[in-house]
Amino acid sequence: MKTLIREFLHFSRTEQKGIIVLAALTFLVIGIRIWIRLDSEVTFHIPPNELIALQKMVKKMDQEDSMRAHKQNYPFEKKTELIVNHAFDPNKMKENDWVKIGFSQKEASSIIKFQTKCGGFKFKEDLKKLYCMSDERFLSLEPFLNLPEKTNKSGQFAKNTKRQIAIIELNRCDSISLVSLRGIGPGWARRIIKRRDQLGGFYCLEQLIEMKGFSDTLLNTLRMQVKVDSSMIQKLNINQLSLEDLQKHPYCWYGVGKSIVNYRLQHGPFRTIEGLKKIYTLRPEIYEKLVHYVKLE
Repeated sequence: MKTLIREFLHFSRTEQKGIIVLAALTFLVIGIRIWIRLDSEVTFHIPPNELIALQKMVKKMDQEDSMRAHKQNYPFEKKTELIVNHAFDPNKMKENDWVKIGFSQKEASSIIKFQTKCGGFKFKEDLKKLYCMSDERFLSLEPFLNLPEKTNKSGQFAKNTKRQIAIIELNRCDSISLVSLRGIGPGWARRIIKRRDQLGGFYCLEQLIEMKGFSDTLLNTLRMQVKVDSSMIQKLNINQLSLEDLQKHPYCWYGVGKSIVNYRLQHGPFRTIEGLKKIYTLRPEIYEKLVHYVKLE
């Protein structure tokens, strides 16, 4: 037993040197850490001007953090879209009138206070000063405001007269005419023409919302600039068109065109437009749209 213990505790000369070096390094590290801890208690002297600048910077950072936290916790009121379909004079609007077109009660009250304080709105651009008037809201209101522009092309103040707006017929116009409309660029002009060709014409302006990305705000902007002549619609003869031709129409997708052809094969040609209601795949909301595009011959 003693022999085993002696062999276990026996170290060669090389191992003994290694143990000594390791112990020395250990004590050295411990000593350095103790020295650093004691040395950290030494007081540093900062020049007065640098101390004042440092205090100002810390105070400014605290104020910014406080303002940022306040903004994050403040319950901002979500701005709703405005619904306007007629021209109006904002100086004659009452608080309830502003509420009716989409402003909240609080926003309407602030508009009346601002109007009273500044003596009324003189130009359209004056409404941009309202905190509740975002760029999108102003864009939807501007065509309907009975106020002059602030300046005309010559740089002189414009007369207080209502601007004449050229009305464009949506089923006859080309892309160049569409681009001249406020809010419509070349991209939207191409998409509107393409949609019109697919449908065979528009029967109402609200059909533009069927295009992805076309907002209610943009639609309201166009109401005073565009009209629709439904007599220009190219109608489908549902008693003669083939399945391939029927399915090209946007409202005849999802089996509607096939159901129309199958009904003709089983029951003969349609005698009335209302006969389309017998097709189970034709949902009521699609029927209300498709009825504008069909005819019997």
